[in-house]
Amino acid sequence: MDQSSAKADDRRSFLRYTTRILAAVAAAMAGFGGVRVVVSGAGDRPRREVPKHLLSSLESGAIPEHVAAAGVWIARLDDQAPPLILDDRCTHLGCRVRWDSTVHGFRCPCHGSEFGASGEVRKGPATRPLTRLFVREEGKEVVIVPDKAP
Repeated sequence: MDQSSAKADDRRSFLRYTTRILAAVAAAMAGFGGVRVVVSGAGDRPRREVPKHLLSSLESGAIPEHVAAAGVWIARLDDQAPPLILDDRCTHLGCRVRWDSTVHGFRCPCHGSEFGASGEVRKGPATRPLTRLFVREEGKEVVIVPDKAP
């Protein structure tokens, strides 16, 4: 075997070895991600519960009420209309939005998206409004807020 073929074999061996290492790392990362989803229960949707008294005590035009455990903002924009219930996650990347009285709307602390009081986009990078949720009463104590209209 001459010197040039020995160098070519060394290069091939190096490339095979490097490819195997990279494949193993990629497989480990993919496996770790799958385990995280299973362990964290990311596929399970938590039950969103809001106390009834909160809905009945809302005043028209008041600052929206944040129910962090349910992941929602609740407001009454009009005395005649049902309460407005918005998901508290920004539609850009899912950060929790906060009420900002200076802009009379919601602001995302991660990337600066702004939403109006009824969830409409005022400033990007978000392009979709906050997700509107709906009320379905269940039992005497709680109101369930499903992701679809009743």
